[in-house]
Amino acid sequence: MTKKKKKKSTTTKRSDSQSSGQASSSIGESGTCSPSVTEGMGSISFDQGQRDVASVTQGSIKTFRSLETIALGTMLALDIAIGTSCVVYGALVHLTPVMATMISYGSVLILGAFTGALGVYTGSCSQRGLQVSAMVGFLVTLLDIGALIITLLLWDTFIVFLNENYDHLLLSEDSVMRIQGMKILFVVIFAVLALLEFIR
Repeated sequence: MTKKKKKKSTTTKRSDSQSSGQASSSIGESGTCSPSVTEGMGSISFDQGQRDVASVTQGSIKTFRSLETIALGTMLALDIAIGTSCVVYGALVHLTPVMATMISYGSVLILGAFTGALGVYTGSCSQRGLQVSAMVGFLVTLLDIGALIITLLLWDTFIVFLNENYDHLLLSEDSVMRIQGMKILFVVIFAVLALLEFIR
């Protein structure tokens, strides 16, 4: 009986030591992360960083496109205003060359602005509208550059023309005298208009 009890106690001690060894090994394994777990956590953080960068980039692109649309809309509205003013003035003057020039120039501006608005704000004919607007903008740029060169080279001739025909142009002698001192202003206006049309 005593021997059996000794054997049972020995067996119990061995099983206890084995279970304690397994527990210690499991504790040791749980205390340190395996390389696969570490790599998985690193890939998750890297993917999250990529998502953050992509979201910031998309937000910047959307902001830039909205600002671009606003700027283009402002230029188109300016073209419509200038074109309408030219057409109205051309219809009121009583000098055929000036009438034809102002109405033609204003109509080109209005056409370019209208097609540009169709290209920007509608999806049905966006490509064709932008192409026509680009061609009209290039033509208007050339016209503005031509007006700039004429202003620089033939300003005195232009003033003589105004003095001779001011009554047909809805002007007065005083207004012609004021225009005579505005050469630099006209140069700046034509230069800015040419630059805006080129950008559009």
